[in-house]
This record gives sequence, structure tokens and C-alpha cells, in this order.
Amino acid sequence: MIGTLMLNYIDALIRISKGGADDNPHSPGGILSPILNKLYEINMGDLSAAMALQFQMSEGMNERWQVWWQRQSELMSGAGYTDKEQLFSAPEWNNADAYTCIKDHYLYISQLIENSVSLLQCQDKTLNMRLKFFSRQFLSALSPANFIFSNPEVAALTAKTQGENLIAGMNNLLEDARCSNEVLNVRQVSKTAFMPGKNLATTPGDVVFRNEICEIIQYRPLTKMVEHTPLLIIPPLINKFYILDLNETKSMVRWLLEQGHCVFMLSWKNPDHSQQNTNFENYVLNGVVKAVSVVESITGSDQVNAVGYCLGGTLLAASVAYYAARRMKKHIKSATYLATIIDFSMPGELEVFCDPQLIAVIDEQNRQRGYMDGRQLNVTFNLLRENTLYWNYYVDRYLKGKSLSSFDLLYWSSDSTNMTAACWYDIVQGFYLENRLVQPRSCKIGGVYIDITRVDIPAYFVATQEDHIALWQGVYEGARYFKEHATFVLGKSGHVAGIINPPAKGKYGYWENSQPSECPDQWLSNAREHAGSWWEHWGRWLKATEKKEPVTAYATGNELHPVLGAAPGEYVMEKLV
Repeated sequence: MIGTLMLNYIDALIRISKGGADDNPHSPGGILSPILNKLYEINMGDLSAAMALQFQMSEGMNERWQVWWQRQSELMSGAGYTDKEQLFSAPEWNNADAYTCIKDHYLYISQLIENSVSLLQCQDKTLNMRLKFFSRQFLSALSPANFIFSNPEVAALTAKTQGENLIAGMNNLLEDARCSNEVLNVRQVSKTAFMPGKNLATTPGDVVFRNEICEIIQYRPLTKMVEHTPLLIIPPLINKFYILDLNETKSMVRWLLEQGHCVFMLSWKNPDHSQQNTNFENYVLNGVVKAVSVVESITGSDQVNAVGYCLGGTLLAASVAYYAARRMKKHIKSATYLATIIDFSMPGELEVFCDPQLIAVIDEQNRQRGYMDGRQLNVTFNLLRENTLYWNYYVDRYLKGKSLSSFDLLYWSSDSTNMTAACWYDIVQGFYLENRLVQPRSCKIGGVYIDITRVDIPAYFVATQEDHIALWQGVYEGARYFKEHATFVLGKSGHVAGIINPPAKGKYGYWENSQPSECPDQWLSNAREHAGSWWEHWGRWLKATEKKEPVTAYATGNELHPVLGAAPGEYVMEKLV
């Protein structure tokens, strides 16, 4: 049955290419119409290639049956066998011939689907990427592991518990459905296992400013003397700031305080309908620029060192470009960009969603709500790694009825936040689709066109090798706009684990190369690999930018910006459900 469904999928691709797309722009087919309506342009290659694929499939299916019968004979003779397929590593998949046959045929036909999609040669690179991505989603959804009667682990567990796992799974499904919005958001971690201020975001500090879009936290010093220039951290616009302050052993904030820095943190408000018109420009001016002025007021310093993570780094880049465009003094002394895209010509796997008609449909939905729902964003990011961030939890939670784990990183990932409708559109349409941040006279902030190339302050860029959201090559291209002022470092691991990499863990190393190159891969080929965390390399870089002597630790708040309450503040406590 699975094989038939998959073969029908290939046939559907071809039929759709001949005019089978749904013309309704609000239907699923209409949303995908930019892909489907262009399929008629696809050249399937010469006839011999298609015939070769047909022959390969027929031959391969015969081989699978032969292997299955051979294994049947081996088992009868007591020979046994082993199978190292990672997706089906549980011994139950290899102890029964029926399940082994199901698994082998699924894996084989999946490969045929992928080969078929590869034959669809389209000149549009993004279209090819979308075809591969949605085909992969289709195949992952049809995995026999996702169904009760084709998953031997679930079947054995159901027999053992007399179906109690399925009852628990149904209750889990109903609970998650109530907490989802339009798309099923499979919960990965217990929602009561953690609480900011209790066992997350526990570094002592105080809220010293609050407006309609953000709070500013000033952390209490851990050293008597601190660096003269205070440090402001700008977290991502989605998810909460405490990814940078998970716990005592994984907190970048605490590490910076221990190094003698005076640290401030922005905490974004979880927006609702009333903030639908708050756009990217508002986040720059009333978020970053306002925060810089507050930090300067409290410390008496005329400059700050700023750190931006992911979209927080994009906001930081626009802010320093705004200062340059207004010919203002250099309020930001140095800028550090963590996994930040500035040049969106290489947007990573999110490119599959960068389609004008799809964006228009989602934008209309967002405008009606006033925001992009954070739960939908969470599912979108999880589906970029669907087998390790979605379907595995689907099986564990709904088919096996397992209780949820207690993992701080997963809790942060599921602690979703909305994004205002206007800001979402500015980022997706203006940056991901049009790449306006690096286009001349294309992006306006505070009434002036910004130009990234006019920024001449020291910049430190960190990318991570396995990042699928901010490709390290794309981050490197963004760093090149800063020319001789940029230092680029490549860490190991991915978008989160590669950034949250405390030195005490000694887990992931990094590469550095002070000689810029036109090509990212050439830069890497000449780079030096180092053991240990890039944090220590960055700490030395920050120290080198500081020309003034340390000062007595700054007092918390001042008369103009008094303490409003203890960290982690009010905004981080706002939940979607």
C-alpha cells in the first residue's frame, strides 16, 4: 500500500505539471501553485532516463523479494542477520520478516521517489529545492514507523499493555490539539517541568526599563571591577531570551559576568493583536536604539558593545547602519553577530517557503489575527528536521503513550512567541524574498536609507557548521560587507548547540582564519581548527577592543530608569497557551 501511494505521488507530480493545480489561491493547492504551475517547464530528461528508472524499479523490487525469501530461509536454518538502518534501529524491526519486508520496501521506494524528483530538471533552483523538500515531507509522513499496525515496537507495546499506550496516546493527542493552532504542534517536553526565574533564567538581575515591545534587564555584577564598556545582548525575535541564560552551567550571561562585563539583556514582549502594525523599523528604533540609550544613561558610558543572536543580529546590523546613515556618533563600539543572516541570498532551508503567493496568503491570515502565531512557527522549524524534531515525538507521544521528558533546551524551543504581522512581513518579504537589507537605497529606518557598507566598527561573526537556518556560508557572505572590520569564526554543531557552547563543557571546537577570502570554502580550507569553545576566542577579541581601564561595577538602574522588578521580568512569563 505504501509503495502504491508513493508511486501515485510520482504520477501526481507529472499530472500536476500538465495543469492539475488548484486555482483557488487560498486552498493548499493554490498555495503551492507557484511550484505546480511551473512544472510544465520541467524537462524529464530523455526517454532513456525514464525507461532506465522504470527498469531499475522493477529489478530492485525483484531483488527485495529475493532478499526477503533468502532471510526467511536463513532464519529457518538459524543463521540470523543484522540491519544497521538508523531510522529503524530497534531490534523489533529485524526480528520479524513481515516488518523487515515493510521496512526494506519503504526504504527502497523512498529512494526511487528521491531519484524521480532528481530527474525533474527545472531551471529554477528554488523550485527544485521545494520539490525535494515537500517530497521528503511526504515520505517521512508515510514512514511505517508512524502507524500502529506497521510499527513492531508499537504493536508489541500494545499487546503488552493491553492497549493502555494507545489510550494514553489519545489523551496526549487531544491535549496537544487543544494547544495547537491550525497545524498539530507535537509537544516535546513537559510544560510544567521548567519555569523562568525558578530553574531557567536564574542569573540575578533587575528590569530597569519597559515599553510596549521590550523590557531591559540589567544583571547584577559578579566581580567588583567591570569593563568600562557595558554589553547589550539582543536575543532572537522568536522564542524567549533565556536561551542565553538556561542554567548556571549553560549561561552565556553568567559567563560574561564572570569575565568582568556589565551585561544588559533585551526581553521581547509576546505580541498580540494590538501590536499588528509594529514593524521591523519599530523594533530597531524602540527596541535596540532605545536600549542603547538606556544602557548609556545608567552606566554613564557613551558607547556599548552589542551582541545579536539570529534575527536579533539582523536588528543589530540595521541599527548600526542607521547610526551610520544619520552620521551620529558611534553609540555601538563593537557588534557581535551570532548565527546571523545579513545577506539573505543564501537563506538556508527556509528558502522552500519563500514564495510570493504563499507569503501573500500567510500575510493575509496574519493581518486578520494581528500576528504570526508562534505555534505555527515552531512546527515550521521542527519540520526542517522532521524525523528528529516531529515524527519521532509523534510516535513516542501518540502511539507509545510515553510521558514527556524534562530537557531545558527543548522547553525553550517549545516556549513559542508570536511575531507581529507587520514585522513578519518586513522580514519575509523584504529580506528573505527581496534581500533589501544589503540592496542600495532599499531599506529605510527612521526616515533614512541605511547602507551596511558604511558601517566601520569592529564586528565579530560566529556561524556554525551544521546550521540549517543560517547557513555558515551565508553568514560569511554577510560578514564580507564589513570588509576589513569583520572577524569571522566558524563553530561546530548547529544553530543552537554550536552557539550555546560553554568553555567548561569542552564539547565543540571552532575554526578561525584572519585572512578573508572571496569564497567561504576557500576560507575554511586555510583556517586553523581549535579545540574548545569559541567563547574564549571571542572574549579575547572583546578585551582587545577595550582601550579604557576597568571601573567599579555600575549601580543597578538610576533615577531616570529605576528598578521595576527582579529578573527575568514580566514579558518572558507570557505564554501562548
